[in-house]
Amino acid sequence: MTFRIKGLSPEPFKTLPDLPEHNLATLGVIRYQVDSHPGFPDRIELKDAEKVESVVLLNHVCEPALSVEFLSAGNILYTLGIKDLTTAAATRLGGGPCEGRKPASEGSGRT
Repeated sequence: MTFRIKGLSPEPFKTLPDLPEHNLATLGVIRYQVDSHPGFPDRIELKDAEKVESVVLLNHVCEPALSVEFLSAGNILYTLGIKDLTTAAATRLGGGPCEGRKPASEGSGRT
């Protein structure tokens, strides 16, 4: 069987880079300055963000139009500034990549 794994469409997230921190917080979104590589797996490009990039952590609902049996939601990281959807090999969001890190508004780095 042949299949291809694609990242999420960047369209729903394109307004996030321009929002100030208080607006992001209202949406439940946290901005982080990447402080390690690997460690911040982006769900749009399906690659780890580089140390110089900023990412946002947000809750993403998968297939919201389908019935409740197929509804899925979870945290994802989105690298700010992505313009195009890229097809790539799959990566897995493992064990809380931002656990122990401060949001960008509090300074980067591990706590």
